[in-house]
Amino acid sequence: MRQVVWVLDGRLTFHDGDMVHELDAGDTIELGGPAERVFANTTDAECRYTVILTRGAQP
Repeated sequence: MRQVVWVLDGRLTFHDGDMVHELDAGDTIELGGPAERVFANTTDAECRYTVILTRGAQP
């Protein structure tokens, strides 16, 4: 199974274990194995994102 986060609008601060990623509209990130994760909007603007789950090799 694969999991991909895709930011649709705004800016998303994504904590994946000890790593912190700053994602903007259009950015994607593929998630690895289980880890503590935090999705945060640290701005005053709206942030929309989707999490895509697939079973195949490509999302």
